[in-house]
Amino acid sequence: MVRAVPRLSSRLPHRPLHRPLHRAARLGLLAALAVLSAFPLPSQERPAASAAVVPGTLPWQPVGTFSILGYDPATGEVGGAVQSRVFSVGNGVLWAEAGVGVVATQAIVDVSYGPQALALLREGKPPAEVVKTVWERDPDPRPQDWTKFGRQFAVIDAQGRVAAYTGPKASAYAGDRQGAYCTAQGNILAGEAVVAGMVRAFEQTEGHLSLRLLAALEAGQAAGGDTRGMQSAAMVVVKKGGGVWLNNDAVLRLQVDDHPEPIAELRRLVEKAAQQRRPRAATAPAASAAALRTTHVVLIMTDGLRWQELFDGAQRPLMGKAGKVADTAALRRDFWRDTAVERRAALFPFLWGTVAAQGQLFGDTASRSPATLLNPLQFSYPGYHEAFAGWYDPRIDSNDHPANPNVTVFEWLHQDPALRGQVAAWGTWHAFRRILNAERSGIPVHDGWDRGVPAAVAATHPMLARLYGTTARLWPEVAFDALMQQSLLAGLARQVPRLLFAGYGETDEWAHAGRYDLYLRSARQWDAYVAELWARYQADPRTRGRTTFILTTDHGRGDGAEWTDHGQDVRGAGGAWIAVLGPDTPAGGVRVDAPVRQGQVAATIAALLGKDWVRAEPRAAAPLPVFR
Repeated sequence: MVRAVPRLSSRLPHRPLHRPLHRAARLGLLAALAVLSAFPLPSQERPAASAAVVPGTLPWQPVGTFSILGYDPATGEVGGAVQSRVFSVGNGVLWAEAGVGVVATQAIVDVSYGPQALALLREGKPPAEVVKTVWERDPDPRPQDWTKFGRQFAVIDAQGRVAAYTGPKASAYAGDRQGAYCTAQGNILAGEAVVAGMVRAFEQTEGHLSLRLLAALEAGQAAGGDTRGMQSAAMVVVKKGGGVWLNNDAVLRLQVDDHPEPIAELRRLVEKAAQQRRPRAATAPAASAAALRTTHVVLIMTDGLRWQELFDGAQRPLMGKAGKVADTAALRRDFWRDTAVERRAALFPFLWGTVAAQGQLFGDTASRSPATLLNPLQFSYPGYHEAFAGWYDPRIDSNDHPANPNVTVFEWLHQDPALRGQVAAWGTWHAFRRILNAERSGIPVHDGWDRGVPAAVAATHPMLARLYGTTARLWPEVAFDALMQQSLLAGLARQVPRLLFAGYGETDEWAHAGRYDLYLRSARQWDAYVAELWARYQADPRTRGRTTFILTTDHGRGDGAEWTDHGQDVRGAGGAWIAVLGPDTPAGGVRVDAPVRQGQVAATIAALLGKDWVRAEPRAAAPLPVFR
């Protein structure tokens, strides 16, 4: 039997979605074809099959090297490091701009790739698109002796997203590998273990970004490095205003141009810089516990709700056949208005009437305040993990991933004696019990159809329990928002936890089904649920004026015809939004020139309760800039 509204693939990937953009170069026809199929090119640009370039056969030696690009979500710093058996390798490989990203240009080098890539990143293009665009624009002026098919090219942006390309004619061994906030690449290497070891070292090393980049170079060299030997190394780390002088974005810019042990010399310089570096920006809560008025925090998420509707309201091209709308006239009557301000107010009256007036919103690209994801996968389990933990774990690459191996901010706070028994979660999706690791953490998680009603609530509200048990399950893994809302309200009548999570799901389900009318109506109803919860907290003297709401989503969606989908291959799916309303967040409306990351939610939750999550979990992003 075919269900009328099938559950589509984006929320249920059964295999890892995070894959490198390339395949390591290999000799012979099969390897060349494999790489080209992984990186599609116009048919007229495909070269004849040939072996990888052998060192010594070119008029100039390719820049055989290995490099690492990395990002620190706790500080916002981004950087790169490189080593090679050429003189002054830093002059031709690393390109960086604070607030934009870092680029590595290697192998059969065209150094113009660096400035081109930074320009595209400056426009807001994601790294994967940057890599593809720059390579395709390359006119390949010297295909016989300096071919574009031998280029190696890696990009990391200011949010830590990465992409890389290794051409089939790059000098063997050539390859790249991506990890959490990093990408490693190299050519003329001892083997794949070089890049694999670099990623592993970057992920496992603690401390300042420069030390992590350096550890990656050392691991690459330990695995064999550049087969020709060593000669030079370089490192760059940038952040807006991160330098020691006025208007200086260069945290570090180091070069070892000619040295028998360039990595060892680079370490000496990095450690020298560490001795003189200003103390790392405080990771303590953005407001002291004594100054905070917030005693209760509620994180409310609705799955897959786009920022486009949040800031611009209903989208006219989707309000007809393109959105499978059953009653176009009724939908336009309810949600279409002449201006974006009117449309968004019609769709989200509480958010724009109360939250925007009294709190702050992030995610409006027109205001230069995008809210982006740290994780490149852009589907649910990684998205919720990012919001709950504050960092991206590449091991979590499927919605079927088992119980979360990482401690989330919810579990960490639940371990605090003052908050023990004061943390709870409700959700329509049955995966929240795994994401919050209810069995290990001890957090009561009421999710899905089978555990949506707490036992105590079921005893006093038997009809609610009966509705959960007898309602036809349109989505087997996701209960209806309306049922969860009633379960949550009944639970709050018994106990109001200090930290609460509420996860709604219908916006994602109707979007995957392509039903724009039901997507809009479920979004409008979600806004009403949030208003109802806010009224509940403001009516209680224990929580009135002492509660902060954080509203967000787990991922974005595509534009145009791709609005129904998301994932790492869907353009626009990395855009999210965040709203904060509470006594410690001054009214600011839509923030301007304040880009944020979804991973900042976790530390913000802790900071509102007077705790420092970044100190406990250094991989986590810093709190949102919302405090007084």
